[in-house]
Amino acid sequence: MIDNIQKIIDKVMQDNNWGLYFKATPLENLPSQDGQHIYKVNDVSSEELATAIRIAVEDFLDREPGDVPFSVE
Repeated sequence: MIDNIQKIIDKVMQDNNWGLYFKATPLENLPSQDGQHIYKVNDVSSEELATAIRIAVEDFLDREPGDVPFSVE
């Protein structure tokens, strides 16, 4: 089940040409030889996304009855 959820989300993102980036640091500053800076989108890899989805689903399935599934902070 978890693998299917990961595959569905990955397919939707690829089909729509969507990507995820780190909210706190959306751009990565890469210095170049001439002293100028090159900026790169600090994106989340599909492996990182798959791992996060797996952990969230496992946590959801392992919760005790009556527990709040996710806390809103």
